[in-house]
Amino acid sequence: TGYLNYEGYNHGITQFRDLAIYNGKHGAIALFEGSTGNVGIGTSSPTSLLHLAASTTARAQLRFDPTSAADPTSPNDGDVWYDGTVLKFRAGGTTRTINWT
Repeated sequence: TGYLNYEGYNHGITQFRDLAIYNGKHGAIALFEGSTGNVGIGTSSPTSLLHLAASTTARAQLRFDPTSAADPTSPNDGDVWYDGTVLKFRAGGTTRTINWT
């Protein structure tokens, strides 16, 4: 296990640095924007705290692995999870199921 501590100029106090991870063909894998705190996966210009590139026919935008699915023992408001059967989220201290037809 390792870590990366990237402070940029003046220990990040006055200027910020971005950290980009690309594949061998200069395709964006991930970008950590120092000035905004935004993180992009599959994009080099994230516009939100977590920005996932659009899904393609080859792969989903976000996948919840059903092989080890379980309800968290102490979920927090804003948590989203897949219990192996349905998608759930926590809001207002209540766990809710996302229904679709």
